[in-house]
Amino acid sequence: MKILTLAAVLLTSAVFATVLRNADFENSLVWQGGKWSVSEGSIFQTSPNGLARALWPVNLPENYQITAELKKLEGSDGPMIIFRAEGFDKFYALNPAPNKSNGIFQFIDGKKIHNLTKNFNRVFSKQQWYRVKVVCRDNEFQSYLNGSKFSSVTIESPIISNNSVGIGSFDSSIEMRNFTVKDLEGNVLFYPSLEKEMSNITGWNLGGEGNAEVLREGANDSNCLFINSDSKLRLSQTGLRLDKANGYRLKMDYKAVDMVRLPKQIYLFVYYSWEGREGPKYAYSLDGMHWKKLNPEQPLFDPDVGEEKRFMDPSIIKGPEGRFHMVWTIGWDQHSIGIAHSDNLYEWSLQKALPVMAHKKGIQNCWSPEIFYDKKSGQYYIYWASSIKGGFPKTANTTPDGRNHRIFYTTTKDFITYSPAKLMFDNNTNVITPKIEQTRSGKYVMFVKNESRWPEEKNIRMMVSDDIENWDSPLSEPIHDTSFWAEGPSILKMGGCWYVFYEKYMASEFGAAKSCDLEKWQDISDEIFCPDSIRQGSFVRVSKKTFKNLAGKFHFGLSSPDNVAVSVKDGQIELFNAVLDNFKPEWNTFDDTFYSVYSTQDAVLSINIEGESQIWLDNISLEKLEQKQ
Repeated sequence: MKILTLAAVLLTSAVFATVLRNADFENSLVWQGGKWSVSEGSIFQTSPNGLARALWPVNLPENYQITAELKKLEGSDGPMIIFRAEGFDKFYALNPAPNKSNGIFQFIDGKKIHNLTKNFNRVFSKQQWYRVKVVCRDNEFQSYLNGSKFSSVTIESPIISNNSVGIGSFDSSIEMRNFTVKDLEGNVLFYPSLEKEMSNITGWNLGGEGNAEVLREGANDSNCLFINSDSKLRLSQTGLRLDKANGYRLKMDYKAVDMVRLPKQIYLFVYYSWEGREGPKYAYSLDGMHWKKLNPEQPLFDPDVGEEKRFMDPSIIKGPEGRFHMVWTIGWDQHSIGIAHSDNLYEWSLQKALPVMAHKKGIQNCWSPEIFYDKKSGQYYIYWASSIKGGFPKTANTTPDGRNHRIFYTTTKDFITYSPAKLMFDNNTNVITPKIEQTRSGKYVMFVKNESRWPEEKNIRMMVSDDIENWDSPLSEPIHDTSFWAEGPSILKMGGCWYVFYEKYMASEFGAAKSCDLEKWQDISDEIFCPDSIRQGSFVRVSKKTFKNLAGKFHFGLSSPDNVAVSVKDGQIELFNAVLDNFKPEWNTFDDTFYSVYSTQDAVLSINIEGESQIWLDNISLEKLEQKQ
């Protein structure tokens, strides 16, 4: 009796908006040469002798971009990224190592034909991580190192039709992590998860419409398929043939999404997108490090205040009275900021424009407002960055547009009466995107972006004060690597440590730094996951009850599906059709039998989901029975 089991999904389809994680490193990655292994989220090639290549046999569209972090452990020539590959015989490769043979290469019959680019002559030291990207756009290949473009080549006609991708090395031992393939719009097409404990997964292909992920939520803490609402999926296995006149039993475990096991507190991140043309959206996290979008297609409201009617740089807090308060930037050149209030994070009060700087002459903007409740004084501080034309001459020529920002603030106890805006501090620095938090001892900590372009800064710094209205301490050194520009610090305090998330806005991604003493900072950007297309915002912790109520408003996994139709087809011939029902938070088993006809094509297992909810599927199998008499 032969059993073909689906415990997870191996490859992705370009139509899927959510990353489908490759949970089977050993069965999916194929290689020639070298000594390959996986450990703690990295792939290692530990033989420094000869050419070593490893491929993921995915079928990608013609145009895409690959990003990865590479490290040369030993050797000279270093690592390479393989793209537009037709197996191990024909492919292109980017080798960024600093020697006479580096560049973008063309391989035919497994041999390097010629270098398509000039030597890069870039530094690629041993035991150091480098972020590498290659962009395939029609007949043009572009390459980037640590965010900087350093080569571009146009080929007359591509020689390769298939689109597998991979990595390799020339005479070097290497380490690779965070290998990601995206389309040119930034949507993830392929992202292999490199967790060794998942190596028991078999390979099925996923196609169709909707969202799905492989997560560890199975009946026995195994991996299973998590399917979002309104999805139409097709699961297939290459080479699967249904024998003539043989019977097959279709089995699977299924249940509705169970929200009961949520932690007592969930982290929410309110953010903006699309240059502020849409309203506020949420991402959520159970651990504060890995984030998912909650309502990507359902903004809480449409921005409706100010001349530009934008929603950018939101800041949200929960006040001591139990209400949530949110402020945001309403435009690039406005004298006011937006403000609204909510009891449940879903229904918000009428938006208002708060004219915090309308009385000041020469005001050019009000950017990145923040709100903070001060227990000492029992009042709310709302603070932001503004530039005053002709103001603060010591730093008048530090930016291309001439804007010269300082931090201002107003206070309120009832959101009816506000104090006149005041300058919070002036330390002769052009600063924006402020963020205030408080230590356990009561000291105030402010993170800001040094906005200076000349001299070049564009980094996050901090200072400490005993008085929220008097900041006389100097700015610290940057809390992160200064090889990129960063802004919009957002702070989480977890386990006695400070986690500062910031936006690497030129790279359209987030980074993070961690400190347990506010003096020594550790880069933890590789340990976080933030979805694409989100911009800066702020965090708030909510209870499990609040989150479940909020999630229910977006039909987020709280109701059972109307029905799930399951069918098996041999080409266009439907062999079997049934409906799953009895969806509950507990696992249920579906077990039914059908008989096949002679199969000339791969059999296709189709799962069509109707309704506005999410489900788990586990232990899906086609079990071959004894031959029918």
